[in-house]
Amino acid sequence: MLKLTHNQGSSVVVKSFLPTHQGRLDEEHDCLINLQTLVPLVPKIIGKSDDGTALLLSPVGHPFSAMPQSGKLVPCGNDFLQLIEILKKVHAMGFVHRDVRLYNFFRHPTTKKVSLCQLFLSPISSYQTGVFE
Repeated sequence: MLKLTHNQGSSVVVKSFLPTHQGRLDEEHDCLINLQTLVPLVPKIIGKSDDGTALLLSPVGHPFSAMPQSGKLVPCGNDFLQLIEILKKVHAMGFVHRDVRLYNFFRHPTTKKVSLCQLFLSPISSYQTGVFE
């Protein structure tokens, strides 16, 4: 992701997609639109690029790393509690996250608030329930 400043002076994050992944961009855009009541737990959607290869999002922090020696953020107990609360709220809105990993969550450097940034979501109705053998 690339961080830029748009014409109104505030920062934006540009999340680019390969042209072959147009469907993925559209899926993430639609999920973000449906989850805007959860901002800042998810990024605010500012728009899509004219060519349909990037989303413009509000910055929400820095990604976590599972490897302390990397020099990146390492999560603490409070981060995991926030992560669970975010997933509960997303689930309550009818979505399930398909790829829960540390680097799909970011922490704001000042507020220490955790945000869900990689939205591999699907409507709960698309999943079957029951016992599988």
